[in-house]
Amino acid sequence: MSKHEEAGSRKGSALVSDLAQRVLRELGQKAPAEAREQIQKTAHWLAVTCSTPGSYSHEAMLKALMQKGVSNELLIDVCIPEAARTLGAGWNDNTRSFGQVSLGTVRLQGLVQELSAQWKFTPVIHDQPSVLVAICGDEDHILGPLVLSDQLRRLGYSVKLLLGATEKDVHDNIETGFFDMVMFSCSSVVSLDNVAKVVKSLRQEISDPPILLLGGAVLGHAPEIEKLVAVDVIASGLTDALEQLESGQVVKAGKTKAKVSG
Repeated sequence: MSKHEEAGSRKGSALVSDLAQRVLRELGQKAPAEAREQIQKTAHWLAVTCSTPGSYSHEAMLKALMQKGVSNELLIDVCIPEAARTLGAGWNDNTRSFGQVSLGTVRLQGLVQELSAQWKFTPVIHDQPSVLVAICGDEDHILGPLVLSDQLRRLGYSVKLLLGATEKDVHDNIETGFFDMVMFSCSSVVSLDNVAKVVKSLRQEISDPPILLLGGAVLGHAPEIEKLVAVDVIASGLTDALEQLESGQVVKAGKTKAKVSG
């Protein structure tokens, strides 16, 4: 059995669209009220501070965050995604300008990169499942994939993140034989076209590709998405996708596809 064939029975993953809400729900059940309040306050502070024009440094932000007593994991998994949603809501209700939202998002992305452990892609070490996370084309929304990559690494996956990936980038990485799965993150219908082209190319040029997964905000905007992109798994939730992949129910395209709903 080849490395890629073995991937179906190994641990898998999907995108991070519902993780922060799930963690907040769990905190609501388990964490003391003062801890939940501190997390919510930190998320609000991040949204305000990161979207305010003027002098700014990651170093000062990181120092302030450490003083708030929230772990790096909660900052990455909950506070920063929640701050990003707050910025988006402000844009929708006209309380924040496009410039403020763009500025805040870039700064939040930088904080995730600073807070994340300095991971190095190390394929086929201690039988770690290896994941290629690919963002195709000119995606502006990379916060989710950054958070996802950190979460996967904490779960024991070996992860390589490709930003602005072309067909050749994805193809060349798969040809190394290191990857058990490729996860495509997509935030818009326009970007979905890029993913569809890359996936089609992979199906035509590689006889036995790894498991291909699709997730991201686009799932809420493109009906019958499984007819548009020939991936093996369409995942709106990290937990559900992991459970399905670990159960061995996923069969690679050309047989019976699986759709994961979160």
